[in-house]
Amino acid sequence: MLVTLLLWKRVAEPSRLPREQLSRAIGSGVRYITNSPSIKVVLTRTFPTGVIGGSISALMPLIARDLFHGDAQTYGVILGAFGLGAVVGALFLGELRKRMSRGAVVRACALSMGGASAAIAMSDNLIITAAALLLAAAVWTMGLTLFNIGVQLSAPRLVAGRSLAAYQAAISGGVAIGSWGWGRLTDSAGVVVALLASSIRF
Repeated sequence: MLVTLLLWKRVAEPSRLPREQLSRAIGSGVRYITNSPSIKVVLTRTFPTGVIGGSISALMPLIARDLFHGDAQTYGVILGAFGLGAVVGALFLGELRKRMSRGAVVRACALSMGGASAAIAMSDNLIITAAALLLAAAVWTMGLTLFNIGVQLSAPRLVAGRSLAAYQAAISGGVAIGSWGWGRLTDSAGVVVALLASSIRF
């Protein structure tokens, strides 16, 4: 990433608009987002996606320890499978978008994520769990990428950065709150119950 940024021949275009004060810039961004139905739809989907979908990454150390009674190597294997899945999802999203609408892809990703969570909860085979993690990461990456694209296409250039900041806050906040919630549920009911609960998609 650093090499790409260093080699990027970006042509800076001077702004024709005067500089905004920080407080006014934030206020105008919030006003635009709250009055933009398309961006509000994306954000209201992004936040629960972070809450529910963040369960796997939050509970992955416990999957390695409690479900497989493994060590750091076991955790490395499942984490590697999850990382590989994210790369696969990024590579195949374009091809999938040619065959399905954006909404259909998002729904398919949500259902696939739920199925992967259930498979991880019920599996006692490391290969099956790694395959489920690969699928989970692939559809997680696809879904978040589509949400990101939706925000960028819905926001004019003037507030694009502020809209993307709201998107990042929604997904990061969802993952943070979800991780805390799934951890609490795991403390009281166990990692299997937490994963099965997170596999439910409405």
